[in-house]
Amino acid sequence: MKVRKLQPKEINFLVRLMPQGDEFEVTASEQTLAKEIFEGISEEKLVIVELESGQTICYQMVNKEKNLPINMEDSLKNNGVVEGSTILILPNLVAG
Repeated sequence: MKVRKLQPKEINFLVRLMPQGDEFEVTASEQTLAKEIFEGISEEKLVIVELESGQTICYQMVNKEKNLPINMEDSLKNNGVVEGSTILILPNLVAG
C-alpha cells in the first residue's frame, strides 16, 4: 500500500477590476485565501486603496459565475472559485 499526501490544486482564473474592466490572469492554489489575492493585487498597485487625502477605499470581491460575494477570510475553493472562474473586484461606493 502507498500513502501520499495530496498537494493543493493550482487553478487559473481571471481577476477583473471594476469599473474599468481590466483583466488579469492569476494562478494560485485553491487553498489560497481570498484576502491574499487582494493583497497581491494591491501590492502590484493595480487598485488604489488609499487616496492622497488619506481616505481609504474599500473593495468587495464577487464570484462572477455564482454572483456571490467572496469571503476574504476563506479559501478560493470554499468561495467556489474553480479553473476558469472570474473574480470581480468592485469598489464599495458610499453616496455622499
